[in-house]
Amino acid sequence: MDATNDLLLGVFANVDFSWIEAYMVSIKRSGFRGRKILLVWSLAQNVRQQLIEYGFELIDVEQKAPTGSWHEMHKNFYEYRDTLAYQFIKERGHEFRYIMWMDIRDLIFQTDPSIWLEKNLVGDKKIVIATESYLIKNEQCNDNWVKNIFTPETYARIREEEALNGGTFAGTPAEMAEIFRRTIEICKWDTHQIVEQAALNVIAREDDFKGITVVPRLSEGFAVVGYCFGNLPNHFWLDPKPDLRNGILYPQGSDTPFCIVHQYDRNRDWKYPVGDVYRVGLTPKRKPGINYAADGLTIDWWG
Repeated sequence: MDATNDLLLGVFANVDFSWIEAYMVSIKRSGFRGRKILLVWSLAQNVRQQLIEYGFELIDVEQKAPTGSWHEMHKNFYEYRDTLAYQFIKERGHEFRYIMWMDIRDLIFQTDPSIWLEKNLVGDKKIVIATESYLIKNEQCNDNWVKNIFTPETYARIREEEALNGGTFAGTPAEMAEIFRRTIEICKWDTHQIVEQAALNVIAREDDFKGITVVPRLSEGFAVVGYCFGNLPNHFWLDPKPDLRNGILYPQGSDTPFCIVHQYDRNRDWKYPVGDVYRVGLTPKRKPGINYAADGLTIDWWG
């Protein structure tokens, strides 16, 4: 198999171009030659047509109507997308060399991800996961996820590890399927927490995954996750702050861009310079600023 057998897999539902334009345009510009498959429901016809024009394969799945509170809606969405991913990879994973599981709304590709995977998933290495560049114990949301889902013993151990991002990882099909299978099992333990990222942070540290998993430093160029550098004090950072030049992000001091940039909109210095590079007129440029939820205090990442 070669780069044409690589897969970008995602779940997408009931949103407009503003959620997908930068992601969609960046993939095309990156030179990625593999397949792009979205498991979808409730897509407007114009969004559907634009995705098809950009080379996406759309697989319609059963609609899961959001219900309950904000937290319940997001919890249910993440659990449903993990179930869909597992079912898809279990049935069709044999068609692909590498499967990339990436968030959509706030993620862009600056270079072809297949090239990075070919060079770095070698030997016994089967999985790559992006670091968030801080320890779990130093960020309240991640720390609470692990605390509220796992045993006190697991929590005490895992919170000392660096946070791994649940929407920026890739690997060989069998290993990717196993991550999703275990995540779904963990979802059954608890009815109140968003499990996805906490589960990945525990699974990646289990004995059978530790030896096959790569967590690159930012200097290695796989991915940068923006929340840390826009929101946490710099004494919590585990990597040097990336360089931003003309809307492109680089490891500090490097002339080679990151392959993947995630959560660029959670850093006020990156949001518009990076996002606007990939806007081609499908959606209007937004006015600078941070969007807040109805309480006026919480940043609304989905707004």
